[in-house]
Amino acid sequence: MYNQLTVVLLLGCLVIVCCDLKFNADGKFKIVQLTDMHMGELESNDINTRKIQKIVLETEKPDLIVVSGDAVSGYAYPNNNTCM
Repeated sequence: MYNQLTVVLLLGCLVIVCCDLKFNADGKFKIVQLTDMHMGELESNDINTRKIQKIVLETEKPDLIVVSGDAVSGYAYPNNNTCM
């Protein structure tokens, strides 16, 4: 699951670099920033975080989504975990 998150973040960066950002028909450009999600601490927290993200994105309908800072809690993984 967290490898998928990494892929999504990298693809998002590529989209920003490769695409022209434009104002919508109303002359506006809405940005939603998702930060400090701390995925990986507790499954119940991860589920709630994803629910909140979905609600925000469906409600706001942003033109750009920026994911910044503390997306994954690295300290929540054992030291011998090689998936990261």
